[in-house]
Amino acid sequence: MGTKKVFQSGFRLIRPQTYLGIGLILIFSACSKKNESQADRKEDLQLIANQLDEITALDFDGGPAPYWDFFTDDATILPPGRLPISGKQNVLEFYRSAFEGIKILEVLYDEPEIDLDGDLAVRRYSGRATLANESTQDTVVFRNKYMDVVTKQADGTWKISVHMWNQNPSDKN
Repeated sequence: MGTKKVFQSGFRLIRPQTYLGIGLILIFSACSKKNESQADRKEDLQLIANQLDEITALDFDGGPAPYWDFFTDDATILPPGRLPISGKQNVLEFYRSAFEGIKILEVLYDEPEIDLDGDLAVRRYSGRATLANESTQDTVVFRNKYMDVVTKQADGTWKISVHMWNQNPSDKN
């Protein structure tokens, strides 16, 4: 082994093998973080998609209150043909009023398309809701398009911060 060359500043010359070792460590570290973040991303996408299944499983007989658990406290809804409605109490009042005298018979959602960027996601989907007028028993089927802005909470759950929809023509059964 030869002598090591020391520069006037006191630094030693680094061997090429050392650069290779440092490079490999950096590459493996970056790949490990990428795989971890891809796993987290996949889990988040699944949680956001599964949320629609949880919503369809709700029992709305007692009113819309259980639905609100999927929203942030400061959520905004954008109903068709109406001004935005913001805040928990206002949104609950809208849903109570909208579903007064209505029984929800069935809600089905198609597989959503989800765009995820960190703690923010946009979920687009369509669905069908079958409703019955409680006094006449007449049923109506609504086919809707939806878009939600969903935000990750500190506890790792995802909640809807903005919910909008557009009603397509309904079919009278």
